[in-house]
Formats: sequence, C-alpha cells, structure tokens
Amino acid sequence: MTDLLPTRSIASFKPQPSSLDSATLDAARSIVEAVREEGDSALNGFIADFENRESDPLVLDRDALAAAAARLPEGSLALLERTADRIRRFAEAQ
Repeated sequence: MTDLLPTRSIASFKPQPSSLDSATLDAARSIVEAVREEGDSALNGFIADFENRESDPLVLDRDALAAAAARLPEGSLALLERTADRIRRFAEAQ
C-alpha cells in the first residue's frame, strides 16, 4: 500500500457507535442532502440560519487566497502545504 497508512487492514476497521442521538443524526443527514441537491445556495442558507449573517464568498480568487496566507501565523502555511502534499500523495496512491 503506502507508507501513509497503517499496515492493518481497512476491512478490520470497526466504526465506533455514535454518541449522537437520532434527531441530531437526522438533522445532519438533511443538511447534507440539501447541500447535495442545492449546492452553494443551501450552504448560504444554513450560514444565514445558524449564524444570523450573510455568508462570505465560498470561492476565493488568487489574490484573496494570497492575502489570507500572508495573515497566517508563522509555520502555519508550511504545515498546510505539508498536509496538502500528504493528502495529494494518498489520493494518487489510490
């Protein structure tokens, strides 16, 4: 496989029982379904409902991303870049 995964079989993985009640899980499922069906419109609606505000742009242009990266604490950008590289290598190994 890859050096990023433990050697135990994925088939041996047993999900833990949920500590969430069924009402919470049902609410989460309905949110996911709404986002699948309505996309950004649903996300904007949930931001308005849950946070009582208009959403920020969901997609940022390069200048906005560069400005956000410049505001990160020292070392955070390097950490994000390493993490992105690991995710990329994992996905390519699939």
